[in-house]
Order: sequence, then structure tokens, then C-alpha cells
Amino acid sequence: MKFTEQIFIALIICFLSVNSYAQGVPENAWKSGSSWYCNDGYKKQGDKCIKFNVPQNAWVSGSSWYCNDGYRKQNNKCIKFKVPANAWVSGSNWYCNDGYKKQEISALNPSTENAWVSGGNWYCNDGYRKSGNNCVRFRYSS
Repeated sequence: MKFTEQIFIALIICFLSVNSYAQGVPENAWKSGSSWYCNDGYKKQGDKCIKFNVPQNAWVSGSSWYCNDGYRKQNNKCIKFKVPANAWVSGSNWYCNDGYKKQEISALNPSTENAWVSGGNWYCNDGYRKSGNNCVRFRYSS
């Protein structure tokens, strides 16, 4: 067998081994072990990876999309939501700053004397009790 024939056979063997490794892995996919997975932004559909639409104000991870902070998923869109003053955003929710608590659609600061705040709650000092949005002196009767 001539040297050129040996090279030709070696190239065919290399081509077949590479081709057999990639066999069964569709376009826009990657292989791990004996399984294949679609690239980010693609979903498995039968034996293919199909690109899916990602709305504005969203990001992709694997075969799913998620809304940016300050947006909520509504149908196939990311809709911006209102964040009141004295609040901060994490994901698709907002939370009141320390010293404030959620009340309907705003963050409310209980402006009362003789109170202290922890997270989103407020408490009356010792010797006082809550009465509406105020702390009133506790009366002991004997």
C-alpha cells in the first residue's frame, strides 16, 4: 500500500469518527455524554432545536426567558410595573425600604412617636400598644 493511500484511509477514518460523534446532534445544540442539549435561546422540538422569541426587557437562560428587574411576565411580554417611592426592586417584585411597609400600592411609613421599625414592620415601644397607625400609652388598672 502506498503512502498516499495510507494517508487517504487515515483521513476517511478521522472523518467518519468525527461524523459519528456529531451524529444525532442537531444544529444549535451541544452534546454531553450520550445526550444533546439546545443552545441558549432554542427549545427542543422533536429531534431539532427551534429558536424561540424573546420579548424586549427579557433575558435568556437555557430554553426559558425571564423578565429584567422591574418587569413582570404577562402573556408573552415583559411589562414594566410601578415602584413606589421608598421601595426597591428585586426580580418581578418590589419591597419597602426599612422603616416602611406595603399598604395597597405604596410604601407607608408609620409616622408615630414611641415606635420602632424592623424590616417592613413597626412595633410600639414598651409601655405602648398599637392603635391604628399610632402607639398609645398602655394604662394599667389595679
